Amino acid sequence: MKWLQSLFALLFFIPPAFGGTLNPIIAIYGGSNSQTQERAPAEGVDVYYPSIDWYQTPPWLAGMTKAAHEQGIKVYPSLAAAYDASGGKPTPFAAEHSEFWEKRKNGTLLDSGDAINLSWGYPQVRQYKVEAFTRLVRESGVDGILLDYTRFFGNDSGYSPIIVEAFRKKTGRDPMTIPTDDPQWIRFRAGYVTKFVRELKQSLSTLGRKVELIACVNPESDLCLNNNLQDWKGWLDQGLIDGVTVMVYERDTNNTMGRVHLARETIAGRVPLIAMICPEYDNLPTPQLILEGSRKALRAGADGVAYYHEGSIIRLNLWEAIGEVARWDLKTIQSEPVNLMLNGGFDQELQSWAVGYGQGVRVENGALRMELPSSDGIRQVADRGLIEQGTAIEFSAKAILKSDGPAQLVAQITLSFEGPGKNVQYRVPLELRPGENWQQWSADMNLPDSAHLKSIQLYLHPTQGDGACVVDDVSLKIIPKSVPAGQYAIPSPAAIDPPKGVNVARGQVVRGTSFWENGFDYDNAVDGDLSSENYGKGAAWHSQRPAKDQSITIYLDRPYRITKIRLLNASAMAAYRTDAYKLEVSADGKTFYQVASGRLPDDGTTWTEIKLPPTPASLIRFTGVRGFNLDYAVGLKEIEVY
Repeated sequence: MKWLQSLFALLFFIPPAFGGTLNPIIAIYGGSNSQTQERAPAEGVDVYYPSIDWYQTPPWLAGMTKAAHEQGIKVYPSLAAAYDASGGKPTPFAAEHSEFWEKRKNGTLLDSGDAINLSWGYPQVRQYKVEAFTRLVRESGVDGILLDYTRFFGNDSGYSPIIVEAFRKKTGRDPMTIPTDDPQWIRFRAGYVTKFVRELKQSLSTLGRKVELIACVNPESDLCLNNNLQDWKGWLDQGLIDGVTVMVYERDTNNTMGRVHLARETIAGRVPLIAMICPEYDNLPTPQLILEGSRKALRAGADGVAYYHEGSIIRLNLWEAIGEVARWDLKTIQSEPVNLMLNGGFDQELQSWAVGYGQGVRVENGALRMELPSSDGIRQVADRGLIEQGTAIEFSAKAILKSDGPAQLVAQITLSFEGPGKNVQYRVPLELRPGENWQQWSADMNLPDSAHLKSIQLYLHPTQGDGACVVDDVSLKIIPKSVPAGQYAIPSPAAIDPPKGVNVARGQVVRGTSFWENGFDYDNAVDGDLSSENYGKGAAWHSQRPAKDQSITIYLDRPYRITKIRLLNASAMAAYRTDAYKLEVSADGKTFYQVASGRLPDDGTTWTEIKLPPTPASLIRFTGVRGFNLDYAVGLKEIEVY
């Protein structure tokens, strides 16, 4: 039975890639819902992560755990270890011991709503939490703990007197006079969280049975340490944890693949790696996208997939897709090339695709309809998760021609590389014949250096014919195949003057360093929407914290000689606006030249216009050097290029 294979893998710390299981381990964040308990066993679920307050053992947890065990499912309650409040009120222990509350560098207490945090530096605090966790495990019979929020609330935290004085005594340095991200100071504070994990591990070992600790963390171990003083790599090195669940809550499944790959390199096969992906928050809300995200997580080396959370699984009707993942052969999935085009089947309308001004392009019955010959075409850039090695790029698509005469589409594919290598561009003509049946195309192009591949751009556009065509299942994969170097290769196009009065940035592909949340994505900055409702959601780009050196890059559909750029700041409030900025351009995608810098007005209505001598550019990079509030974001409502 599948669950026995997965159970064996978890119990004996054998990652499935090394022979522990034939199928992926499947975990559900939740398990208390009656529909979950009914569907999960039938769909091959192995693990529940119910989210609970750890201050007192929930009376229902023991019964749920017993029922799960009878169905072959393990239970690891998710315990937010750093939180010392519930419902906006401190726990009785926290209320009685305000002297233990953690402080930020500025002296303020960590007491904002639920975000009350007792300092890891006090032995009494660690003991209180260790005893509560151990009691919960003993009373409920769960298999282990998913250690969530086992960290500090930012690297400006951890300034309680006991930690500050201990650091002064050990190092002779004053934490109040050094940066919050000083490496020695970061590792010193992180050591107190590690003490808690070690003390918890020791306490659980007294229960007379194996109890596992699974770390629930972000994939980048260095960022976890530097931003939240959470040294999960150190926990792994010291043998304190029995598994790692990495949270990858996003819609860009290529980025999922890249981030899971980073976690896999850190773990190096020592414990099972579970990638937790998210259908909630409009990330992967369809069965097709759940399958895509699961496939890429496993391809990147995860031993299993967890889904956050059961409520969204039920609401979005994703059980059958999860059951399909549970039946996959792990070895096969981890060896198959994946489609690097996001939303290649247009199940999410035109999400992830850029369409310029969108003339003659729309999704119809789950496929792309393109009017001939005046269509804008579609564009996408894959610049993340390019972890696969191969010698060729495989392009494929299918189409139906809706006219009486022949037509032609062209797939223009540009490969960009890091280092001194030159970019390579291919032009694949796709001849369309009238008829009611789908025509399938596939073409392979030489990939000279997959190890240094930086990005793949696809531009699919009609060049001949009239009427319309319908396109579906667009795919680009890296494959191991020998292909003549010159097949389909063309010279890179020379820069031309943009059409007079046409904003050539409108509707183009935009990539960036970060965005605040779904709805404040990169491409909002080129969509022509200048509305200000709901903080500019759907109309503006807002970065993540901090409001410093965050950027977006616009990929033009071809090189242009540009002479003017216009900028409009975010309109929500100063906390999301850019103060200082710089503009750079690149003609080759490698070397960027600064063409302007300055400050933007503190409002969302005043345009800033920059005039340039004719300047060749295929990429435009806008950087918010500094925001009006460093604790929030930089942003931009619109950028226009002429």
